[in-house]
Amino acid sequence: MNLFLRAKIPLLTLLLSMTLLLVSFATLAYDLSFWESVQQKNDVNATIAKPLNNAIHEYFFDANYKTTLAHEGLSQKEAEHMRDVKIRINFVVLLALLCSFLSLFALIRVKKEERTIILVSSAIVIWVFPLLFFIIPFDPLFMKFHELFFKSGTFLFDADALLIRVYPQSFFNDFAMAILQRTYLFGLGALVIGFFVKKFK
Repeated sequence: MNLFLRAKIPLLTLLLSMTLLLVSFATLAYDLSFWESVQQKNDVNATIAKPLNNAIHEYFFDANYKTTLAHEGLSQKEAEHMRDVKIRINFVVLLALLCSFLSLFALIRVKKEERTIILVSSAIVIWVFPLLFFIIPFDPLFMKFHELFFKSGTFLFDADALLIRVYPQSFFNDFAMAILQRTYLFGLGALVIGFFVKKFK
């Protein structure tokens, strides 16, 4: 019991930090206008991109996980990869919702002094941990991510493949940066709330 009490604040800090990161991802994963703004920044052909964006966006909200994405120009391998992407993205979004509920429940249950420590500590973690992404090159990190979460060979495509033309690696680089920026803002919000709780406890 004493061990649990000592570990409570670090565990809840970790939970809240992970929640802020997951929510940052979840709020961008379905944002069609954000996809288009990143594509415009990377000079992606909007005439080709817009129909595929709409098809993928609709496909992500479809509850059927057995069928692949049907879109003109997509190879069977690309369509199967998008099914894998859909499963993983929707899982992360559900995980973000679950972690949000658990974090909120935990913050309501703990003492005000502990709540302040958790909020401030989470903000510090959120600001420090992502700095690693500025040190580690994105390309090998992006590849390692795919190797961990997708079957070997299922995520490698020719340079002229539709998915590569519409979603180049620079698209995902900018996407990752946007997640970090949003997470920083959430961390700032946690810090402000933490000090607010401390001031009026």
